[in-house]
Amino acid sequence: GMFEHVGVHHYGEFFAKVNALLADDGLMLLHSIGHMSPPGTAGPWLRKYIFPGAYSPALSEVF
Repeated sequence: GMFEHVGVHHYGEFFAKVNALLADDGLMLLHSIGHMSPPGTAGPWLRKYIFPGAYSPALSEVF
C-alpha cells in the first residue's frame, strides 16, 4: 500500500486529511504491512526485500 510511503512524521497530517475527506458517518480502511515490535525495529529482510526505501510502521505508531 501507499501508507508505508507516507512517513511516520506525516501520519498526523495523513489522518487529518482522511478525516476531512470522509463524510460524517464515513469509514476508512487502512491496509498496510506493519509490525508489533517497537518503532524502527523491523527486521533486515523486511527492510531489504519488502520495504526498500520505505518505512514499515509499528502498530504503536499508527494507533
